[in-house]
Order: sequence, then structure tokens, then C-alpha cells
Amino acid sequence: AMSHTEEIWADVPGYEGVYQVSNQGRVCNVRTKAILRTWDNSSGYAVLRLKGRRVFVHRLVAEAFVPTSQSAQVVMHLNDAKKDNRAVNLCWASQSTNLRSSRRQNRSGATGVWFMEKSGRWAAYTRQSGRKIHIGCFASKADAVSARKKHIESLS
Repeated sequence: AMSHTEEIWADVPGYEGVYQVSNQGRVCNVRTKAILRTWDNSSGYAVLRLKGRRVFVHRLVAEAFVPTSQSAQVVMHLNDAKKDNRAVNLCWASQSTNLRSSRRQNRSGATGVWFMEKSGRWAAYTRQSGRKIHIGCFASKADAVSARKKHIESLS
């Protein structure tokens, strides 16, 4: 589902003038304007071929639209929906953050609160009928914990 935000296009790094990627997760051929077909790999991530090289759509979007830092090597989907490759749903994290997140172990000791090495901020999540809801990113762990608590209380 496309959101109502305007679709913005940028060159795919390394393929300038050949392919562009949008903040909504679409990739096009600059010359023909054709939207490239993607498919899901065995893990459920959207992939496509650029000149024979297989690439992840979420990485292309993140490289073009999501600010990063040296320690961040992996791209996380904030709402856990692997097919939601909009820039607003992606963030860079270190490999350890991503593994902690997928294993649900977590260094913060607080349920649903994660430290994001990339930004030095704390992210708060909750689950609602099996889906992960991203509440927001906060400067301190305490802020993230209390925002999560407020969010949960507002639901009950």
C-alpha cells in the first residue's frame, strides 16, 4: 500500500543514470521509465536484479534515503513487515542490534525497548495482535520505557 507522501526518486548508488529507487520502495529503469519487477527471496525480502546482480530492495531504499553511520551495516524494518520497503519504515542498525531484535533478547533489560547504535537513541516497540508497532525513538532509555508504558495504557 502506497502512503500519501509524495514519491521521491534518487539514483541507485553505482548505477547513476541507469536505475533509480524511490522512497516508496520502487525501482525504475531511467531510460525506459519501466518499474522493475521484484520477487521475494526465501526469507521473504523483496529482491531484484540490477545488471545481473541480485540486490535487496530495502538496502537500495536505505542507501538512498536513510541516514547512516559507520557502525551500521544492516537495514531493519521498523514494523517487522519485510515487504514494507518505504524509507519511513527503514533504519540502519549494527548487526548485533538486528540479531537482538530478531531474537527478542535485549540488552536494555526493558521489554520492547532497544538501543540503536546508529543514532545513539532508544527505540520503543510494542506488539498488537501479533504485529510489531514502532512507538518512536527517544534520547534516553527512561523516555522510551515511559512512552511505551503510556502507549500501552492508552490502548486498554
